[in-house]
Amino acid sequence: MSVHCMTFTALLILALLAPGASASLTQPAASQAPIASTTSSGSTLIIENAGQWPDAARFQVWGLPLGPGTTWLAQDAIWLVVGGEPEVRGSEGQKSEEQLDQTPDLRPLTALKLTFPGSNPAMRIEPFDPLTTTVSYFIGDDPDQWHPAVPVWGGVRYVDLYPGIDLEIGAAGARLAARPGADLDAITLRVEGSGATALDGDALRLSTAAGEMRLPLLRGAALPATDAHVWPRGPEVFEISAPFAAHSPAPRAPADDPADLLYSTFLGGSGDDEGYAVAVDETGRATVTGVTYSSDFPTTPGAFDPTKNGDSDP
Repeated sequence: MSVHCMTFTALLILALLAPGASASLTQPAASQAPIASTTSSGSTLIIENAGQWPDAARFQVWGLPLGPGTTWLAQDAIWLVVGGEPEVRGSEGQKSEEQLDQTPDLRPLTALKLTFPGSNPAMRIEPFDPLTTTVSYFIGDDPDQWHPAVPVWGGVRYVDLYPGIDLEIGAAGARLAARPGADLDAITLRVEGSGATALDGDALRLSTAAGEMRLPLLRGAALPATDAHVWPRGPEVFEISAPFAAHSPAPRAPADDPADLLYSTFLGGSGDDEGYAVAVDETGRATVTGVTYSSDFPTTPGAFDPTKNGDSDP
């Protein structure tokens, strides 16, 4: 059963808020609507795995440095998970009561795997730019499985992705940092899980079951003046040679500063949980109201009602 969690976020600016041949695409298919952003801010936070996820997931990226969806950083790959949000169909005007009662269709989930053929198998993943943002995971009713205040970073570096070349992921997107003598021409990007891939300015246009998305090309200083090319390598597998953007990224606006996020907490159990409101007193203690259908919803000693009664508990 999937876990549905309540997320509460406090923002500094408001003091408190609930938290061969190249492949081509001539035009999007009618069903290939662009995947919408589900993040309202350009901020980027990188959450370290402190035991709240399987070991293979080293970091999770919040924000959109690599495009829409959820980004997972692993030792051997970067994963982009897109889809899962309700599909928009027909007019967005007034809906009938029958339409409101219908469960919306969800875009299918799609996992895109990004790797770098010929890269260094002994590369290291190192976080940098520690942030003061607090992110906690209180999932289930076993306190030993809770993970308060996990480390939060502003960036992650794949050290020696290729000899003398680091890949940095942060608010500015994916950037290459090369030391003197490094062979940037050796860099190749492989994309798995896209039905079609084509160049679109300084990005790749990817066609997935969840819709179309744009994946920014790599940026950095003194990159080779070589045109990128897309090469099909098998069903839903493409390789991009010289996957470099031609232009420098625009400076990040101060309003997008990740430090604006003070804390975020995941709270819930193995069933459906719904939050109604959250308030924080002068001591920083948060009080949450809502309803839970989870028998393992987390509680603390001395709680008024630590067990689930009936189908749901307020």
